[in-house]
Amino acid sequence: MKETETDNIDQYVCTECGGTIIHEDKVCPHCGSDTSEIIDGPEDSFNESAEPKSIAGWLIIPAIGLVLAPIMAAAGLLLGLSAIRSYAPERSNDPRLWVWALIQVSMIVATVIVAVLFFKRRQGAVRGIIGLMVASVLVNLALSALNASMFANMGLNIKADPSPVIRASVFAAIWIPYFLKSKRVKNTFTVGGSQAS
Repeated sequence: MKETETDNIDQYVCTECGGTIIHEDKVCPHCGSDTSEIIDGPEDSFNESAEPKSIAGWLIIPAIGLVLAPIMAAAGLLLGLSAIRSYAPERSNDPRLWVWALIQVSMIVATVIVAVLFFKRRQGAVRGIIGLMVASVLVNLALSALNASMFANMGLNIKADPSPVIRASVFAAIWIPYFLKSKRVKNTFTVGGSQAS
């Protein structure tokens, strides 16, 4: 059942039979279906006439991550390059180092773009953040392998570290379903069209 487009906001249309119902009706007078879900439903329920919501609730956590991630990644990139120059200068011309740096810079740029979409509450932010989470898992796999291969023939016993991949996978496993199913997400990321899908 959904609310009708009339001046009387207490009138609803039964989705079962199309009959008109009013707020006081507990069941549809035409077909007998339960009306409590739409009439007494949660305030946070998604509907086409709902006002867009601000970034609040659980969305604060990815918002903080989108602010901190590029800063931490840039600092890690600079520290990593500095450490290689200081402790393994022979690796400065290794193509794997430049692939590693290019991957890091690409992720920083992608995160900044998604953060802009996110804070402007653009519809594309939902797809962008899901794509960023999937890319983060894949990038962490690639970076782990690159790190291990770059230093393997230097006599260092550096193995591929699975912890960044595990962290990114757990984060994605939690947040991707949230971004796909949350009513708040659907009512928040509405700029650029009707409603987020």
